[in-house]
Amino acid sequence: MEVRINDGPWIKAIGTTSWNLSWDSTIVDDGGKTIHARSFDGTDYSSEVSVTVTIENAPSQEAEDKLIWIAVGVIIVIVVVILFILYVVIRRKKKKEEPTDKPPE
Repeated sequence: MEVRINDGPWIKAIGTTSWNLSWDSTIVDDGGKTIHARSFDGTDYSSEVSVTVTIENAPSQEAEDKLIWIAVGVIIVIVVVILFILYVVIRRKKKKEEPTDKPPE
């Protein structure tokens, strides 16, 4: 027995009367994958059979942690920008309110 995923290489399955092949789906992108199988009797290959499966890997904890830190960073940048804008607005307002040194005409 041989198996392949999509257009990948053929991989020999393990077994004699019952066959299996371990496949780590976490190393491929999510989405549809076609698994093909065929047998070989020493002379000829059988017709291929195939099944399409949908991979939906759960996000890793590392990926979730990275997203949290990115969100925290974005929030910090937004707060700093808002504080800077407030500082500039208050400073301009104070400048307008300050008396000028020019004598009245």
